[in-house]
Amino acid sequence: MKSTLTEDQIEQYHLELLQTLGYNYTNGYDIEPTDSSSPSGRGARGEGKRESFGEVVLKERLQQAIYKLNPDIPPDSKQQALREVLNIHKGNLLNNNEQFYKFLIEGVTVEFQQDGETRGKPVNLIDWKNPDNNEFLAVNQFTVKEDNHHRRPDIILFINGLPLVVIELKNAADEKANLRAAYNQLQTYKNQIPSLFTYNALLIISDGLSARAGSLTAGFNRFSAWKIPSSNFSPGEKNLNQQVPRPLGEGLREREINELSPNFSQGEKNLNQQVPRPLGEGN
Repeated sequence: MKSTLTEDQIEQYHLELLQTLGYNYTNGYDIEPTDSSSPSGRGARGEGKRESFGEVVLKERLQQAIYKLNPDIPPDSKQQALREVLNIHKGNLLNNNEQFYKFLIEGVTVEFQQDGETRGKPVNLIDWKNPDNNEFLAVNQFTVKEDNHHRRPDIILFINGLPLVVIELKNAADEKANLRAAYNQLQTYKNQIPSLFTYNALLIISDGLSARAGSLTAGFNRFSAWKIPSSNFSPGEKNLNQQVPRPLGEGLREREINELSPNFSQGEKNLNQQVPRPLGEGN
């Protein structure tokens, strides 16, 4: 018997699940630029949290994280680090992603005067040791405009304002809207709005019944099942939990942090070359 769920119900289910896992939630329409009409045709109603539809990093949130996580760095140097993160877009997507990975793992090195000496220190973007010291945010309806393309991925997961995870959802009840279709949709996004993927760490595709995850350059066959413990199912509940298992799994926040941690993948050159161990082969 086929599921009667719609894609919107699947999306809402995932958003509710993410909130139970510790993510905050906001609708992308609510943070749209206030000085331009929405590409969706609904009209801008946002609070001006984004300066333009081409802005993919939530700058205020990233700035707050930088100031919070780096109390010993002078304000001017923190601003310098922020500018460097926001202005990576100088080469092709893979080179940009590699540069971002270096910033993410090693921090953004800045120099400043202290006690009459020039000192160089890293400005950290994420607190790797204490996941709860970071801000986790799930956003849907997040429109990105680039080179006359208007695209709106289903769900984007931000850590400290950085769009590290993109989730594309399809409906298992539609034979054409399968995991392969979700993967193909992500490839379209990469080609048409590459600036979003400069900051990408993980791609997730789901049809509401199963999910796979992979890196930026992984082919479809390299996307590995996002495994979930059987305790995550709720067979006795007559609601969405019965029809849609929890493909994102418990502890997603900690998994993201652990899989991107500097101690996780020593020797890897960038995000594109690694498949997180809980998702990879042999697990």
